[in-house]
Amino acid sequence: MAIESITGKPVTTSVPAKPGVKDAAEPKQRTESGVVTDTVEITATAQDIKTASAAGAATPVVNEDRVAAIKAAIQAGSYQVNAERVAEKMLQFDKQLPDST
Repeated sequence: MAIESITGKPVTTSVPAKPGVKDAAEPKQRTESGVVTDTVEITATAQDIKTASAAGAATPVVNEDRVAAIKAAIQAGSYQVNAERVAEKMLQFDKQLPDST
């Protein structure tokens, strides 16, 4: 698609190549049948990221069994809050906050 300027004439732009930067795309290759094809190589790091992303998407964010157990304990009146653990977690969180003074 050509971009036209206000005057109606086509606008041409070119970006000079940076010295020492190799184009990541492989040059077009011809197969035995004469068809031109492009090739792309995915790095191992990119493949690892894709695998980790898929694993993360498949893992539930919330542990439904634990939530159900806590709800049942609250309804039964047997849920005990560990005040010391809550205080420790609050202090840990506070240490992670930026200093506002």
